Amino acid sequence: MQDEHVMSMLYNSYQYHSPSGDRPRANKRVKNITNEEMYHSHNNNNNNNLLGEDAHYNYSPQYQSSSNETYKELTSPPPSSSSFPASPSCRPYMQMPPFTSFEKTVLNFSPPLPKFTESPISPSPSSSPSQKIPPNVKIDEHPLSIPSPYSNQVLSPVPNSNKLYDLLVLQSSINQKLEDMRLLQKTMPLPPPVDLSERLDNDQRGAITTLEMALQQIQHTLSSETLEPHDLFKIILFRQEFSVQMLQLRLFQAELQYLRNLGPARCFASLVIIKQPFPKTLKQGTKSSNHVEDPITIRLIRATRTEICPIGKAKAVVTYDDYQGKKHTLEIQNDCQDLDDQGIATFFNIRFPTGTRMKAVRLQFAVPVKYHLFDDGQSTGGTPALIESDVSHPFIVLTNENQWDVAAGVLLKKELFQHKELTWEHFSNILQLHYLRATRQDLSRPERPLSKDDISYFSREKFFGKSLIREKDFNTFWDWFGKVLYKIRHQKHFCSLWVQGFVWGFVSKTDAENILFNESPGTFLLRFSERVSGKVAVAYVKKDPTTGQQEIKHYLIDSHNEEKQSSTLPEFLAPHAHFLYFLQLNTVFDPPKQSIVKNRIIKSEVLRNYFNSKDDPSLSVAGYDKEL
Repeated sequence: MQDEHVMSMLYNSYQYHSPSGDRPRANKRVKNITNEEMYHSHNNNNNNNLLGEDAHYNYSPQYQSSSNETYKELTSPPPSSSSFPASPSCRPYMQMPPFTSFEKTVLNFSPPLPKFTESPISPSPSSSPSQKIPPNVKIDEHPLSIPSPYSNQVLSPVPNSNKLYDLLVLQSSINQKLEDMRLLQKTMPLPPPVDLSERLDNDQRGAITTLEMALQQIQHTLSSETLEPHDLFKIILFRQEFSVQMLQLRLFQAELQYLRNLGPARCFASLVIIKQPFPKTLKQGTKSSNHVEDPITIRLIRATRTEICPIGKAKAVVTYDDYQGKKHTLEIQNDCQDLDDQGIATFFNIRFPTGTRMKAVRLQFAVPVKYHLFDDGQSTGGTPALIESDVSHPFIVLTNENQWDVAAGVLLKKELFQHKELTWEHFSNILQLHYLRATRQDLSRPERPLSKDDISYFSREKFFGKSLIREKDFNTFWDWFGKVLYKIRHQKHFCSLWVQGFVWGFVSKTDAENILFNESPGTFLLRFSERVSGKVAVAYVKKDPTTGQQEIKHYLIDSHNEEKQSSTLPEFLAPHAHFLYFLQLNTVFDPPKQSIVKNRIIKSEVLRNYFNSKDDPSLSVAGYDKEL
């Protein structure tokens, strides 16, 4: 089924990730500290389990989602194939030890990735016997059936492109490779045999290079294709998966260098934000995540011979992005949580009692630990350290919801313009994600995404067909679109009518007339004014009483005193007899042209849900004697 393809192993761990930003580093933010300096205010004697031999470490994607994975703009061209074979010519983005004997060697890691000769919708052993599938990917009655790590259910995605299917196979293959590396590195004798350690190092380098190539392909896809929302959602999940897989590989590699006496001893562990509701605006005093968003979740991950004992709670602190001069502090409520046996802490109820003065801020997390490095089973002792995460995506805390459109524009601009300009396709993908969050929709299954026609409308009417978008273009667009989003998000009943398709929205006056051309008198549709930001216009069919000819009229709501007389859209529409039949829009991403109109519904049937029976005497108005 079209809406269910390539969702396996990812869906339940979703969090929004912007297509640009910072990515996690395996060797960052671990501070060795003395016992006297240890984070006394967060000591917790009950939280004393060792995250080591007795802890359950599962490298499945359930805990490999990261909020820190967003990447710098990649300008190099993608691989020519949709598969991602390892290549020594693809340099890792983080500085690695210099290649010696590996420089002229083909890296010994090449996950089995299928190269399709026909559509992957129905791959099967009989139709493609040469395809290699990782051992934990089982072909069943569905094209690809993978046991879900989140439940006993089996998720059965139906991929709709070679690209997504290849990413799924790569993700599964890297997971298996990580487990193999973990077992080998944990059990090999010390000092490690030269041939074994070189082969393991070679495999780790190859896996990192393979992931780099996959990330380049993902970045190229985001910058060159306007994706359907569910495909956009999935490809960002794959990217966050690859981010934490790479972080885990770098921990393995740093520890291996230490075991080979080629690197320094340190705490081979990292604190990772695996879920977050940001970027977003939020009202002071409210929870940081709503019912369709993931709460902030962090996880402590480690290498193979490093045991970690948290000796205090994980604590959140605020960092400012843009503030110059003296640093302000922002009070946080419910900012401390214990790590569970798997090193995970979830902050369900973080709140901010005061605003951020329209400044973008981020959260960073830290946890005090003692770590032990095991050399052939012998501990080198417990060393205190404070492990810090990278920062979250930005957010702004508002003191007044009237500031929402300005604050949302600040966050969107911050994400868009990491560079001087970006492609139209990249812009439309980021805009789609921000729109879905602004309208409080489930990103995996939105009721009403920005459609292909909406995006074409923006390109044609607001950006004049430009292929590269600059900050000046965005500012002009947001002056109009920000007020539109504010109305959808904040005006009572408007969002409900919007997601059901009773407000068409992004339709020109000419297109509205074409849509209504063959409709009967009393039929109307609602659209946003192209010239008056945030205002709604009604296009409706009216019969001329003199000539008997049908004509299409346009009326701008709130143009005079309607805003004072009618606080909501249903209250305005209800009494007017010229508006009899809603023309409902088909709200899928790419509806067939002949099916763009979903339905024609009597106004009273739609509006009765927004009134009590005693409040709606005007819903059954008879005749045509009332004028606008």
